[in-house]
Amino acid sequence: LRAARKEFHGWSGPALELAMALRRSQPEFAGVKVYQCPMTSESFDGAPTRARWFQLGAPLRNPWFGSEMLECGTEVQP
Repeated sequence: LRAARKEFHGWSGPALELAMALRRSQPEFAGVKVYQCPMTSESFDGAPTRARWFQLGAPLRNPWFGSEMLECGTEVQP
């Protein structure tokens, strides 16, 4: 599971940047939600203290810890 989290982090950063750029520039992407987990340092070796991800809508579903902490995180406003 830790290896899968590390792989997810590797591609989620660039995907998040694209999603945020689309959210800022394209009205049809205004509903994209960006969330931040305050505890990702525990998810894999070398993980950042906090990590972000995007979803197409609410509710928040934390990908870093799954069912252990599914609702942990805060929304990042545009």
